[in-house]
Amino acid sequence: MKLEILTNSRLKEFRRCPRRHYYLYDLGIDTQVYSEPLLMGTIVHLLLEDWWNHRLILQHWDELYKRSVIDQENDLDWIAKKKVEAMINGYDVFYRH
Repeated sequence: MKLEILTNSRLKEFRRCPRRHYYLYDLGIDTQVYSEPLLMGTIVHLLLEDWWNHRLILQHWDELYKRSVIDQENDLDWIAKKKVEAMINGYDVFYRH
């Protein structure tokens, strides 16, 4: 039998809306939709973290991007992907010494 960990966030969610708690924690369905700026910022931060840890961003752009996307429903459109790629490439050129 697997023991569930009760976090403050989980308890707060249950008190706020038991049905949402059931969907989120019991069924694993997250109904949150991410706005494009929030999603883009999250992806940039994850990619920069990977860049700092490995410095391999340019050689493995597609793999790192796929790992950083939260899920397929919240993927960026091609224009936003190009913006993220340009930001990361610029960061790489400026700080790689």
